[in-house]
This record gives sequence, structure tokens and C-alpha cells, in this order.
Amino acid sequence: IRVHGNFIHTAFSEGKRDQNSILRMHEVTNAVLEWIPTWEDDESNSYRGAKAIVNVGAVNGGFGWRVSRTPHHSDLFLDVRVPPAKPMAAARREVLGLVRSAPGFGDQPAVVNGFSDLVVEVYGEERGLCARSAIGVAELPAGMPVEVEATVALA
Repeated sequence: IRVHGNFIHTAFSEGKRDQNSILRMHEVTNAVLEWIPTWEDDESNSYRGAKAIVNVGAVNGGFGWRVSRTPHHSDLFLDVRVPPAKPMAAARREVLGLVRSAPGFGDQPAVVNGFSDLVVEVYGEERGLCARSAIGVAELPAGMPVEVEATVALA
């Protein structure tokens, strides 16, 4: 998962803390930590009695040798285990929606449902209906209101 920010020197960073990709990554990491139990506790993701596992493997961002600059992006690396009995097409038919939200707004799933409705309208229910997760975040790159990550097969 990549979070974007602005490359800013400390001397010019007053009032721009919200543009720091490392601090933005903190919000995404918290949202991912909330999502992990939904994947791990889903019975369809277990295999032979073994529970599904998600591991937060690494966070990358910043310049250790130049801490007076904020990085233009930070990355979060996840290891999401998919059981061998679950077809990859089913695992890949999941949508993650990031919704820029004000504090107190809790209707992120309704926003992502709009994307799902469009996909069903275009591809039909059999090919377009999929599982989806929605996460509220304070900011998205370039002021976008919604960012959707989806893998689709057009065959």
C-alpha cells in the first residue's frame, strides 16, 4: 500500500504536517489493523482448520541519512495468505476502497457500494459482484475523495 506526500524541507514544513507521507501512513496502518481480523476470522479463508494469517511485513519511507526532508511516499508491505482451496479468482474479486472522511463520518461502505454497483452494472452480477472493504482516511493523494483498489479479470 503506497501513501503519497510532499517532499518538504523541515524549514518550510510549518503548517504542512498533514502532507507528510509517514504520518499519513500511520492512519492507513491503523485502518489495516482494523481490517486484518475481518480477513483472518472469515471461515472461507481458513484451510484444514488453520486460520488465515495477515502479516504486516515492512514499512518503507523516509531518508535516514536526510531527516530534514519528508518523503514523497511511504509504503506498507502486507503478507496476506490465501488458502489453496480458495480460487485466486475469488480472492482477487475483492475491492478495497479508501474514502477521504471527516471525523465522525462512518458511511464509508455506502461510498464503496457505489463503485460495486457500477461494476455490477457494467459486467453483470455474476462477474461484477465481489467482497469489498471500506476504510476512512483523513487525506488521499491530490485531494481525491475516493481511491479504489481492485483486481478484475476481463476474460
